Amino acid sequence: KFKLVVKKYIRKEMSMKSVLSMGYSVIVLLGSLFILSCATMTPLAQPLEFSEVVKLENLEQQEMFKRASMWFVSSFKDAKAVLEYNDKEAGVLNGKFISSGYSHEGHKMKVEANIAIEIREGRYKITFTNPTYTITGAVGGMTSSFEGRTGSASTEELKPKLLKTWRSMSNDLKKAMNDNSKDDW
Repeated sequence: KFKLVVKKYIRKEMSMKSVLSMGYSVIVLLGSLFILSCATMTPLAQPLEFSEVVKLENLEQQEMFKRASMWFVSSFKDAKAVLEYNDKEAGVLNGKFISSGYSHEGHKMKVEANIAIEIREGRYKITFTNPTYTITGAVGGMTSSFEGRTGSASTEELKPKLLKTWRSMSNDLKKAMNDNSKDDW
């Protein structure tokens, strides 16, 4: 009689554990699908890029290079946003642009992109390419379960924001290139 009671108890416990375990698995699966669907961004058909050529007939290549270098240093305050390569003779400046003023579906994001400035006699070209994002937290100070997640920032959701930022940076460079104030102090 004792064995019969134990067997019934074990069957009952095992079935409860199985039900609880299955319920927990279903909840985890549905929660994961919900979270992944919230953080999805639509990729662009073509990689996102911004490029602009500006004519400056009144400046020599050496002076344009100097002004572009000074603009780069004054514009990028983040220690990770650096001038990675410069070649005065070839008229090339390459670096990394970092901006943290973006958010998507409640997640704060930092966006990094490559920036290149090519200088030729009478003109220069500024190009932003290869944007990537890193989720840095949640809007409103909460923690984000996606913190640290990275991906291509060439998405429909980020495209207008990035292009606006890049146009603004290009306009700032134009102002710096046309600044004819002297260093008289």
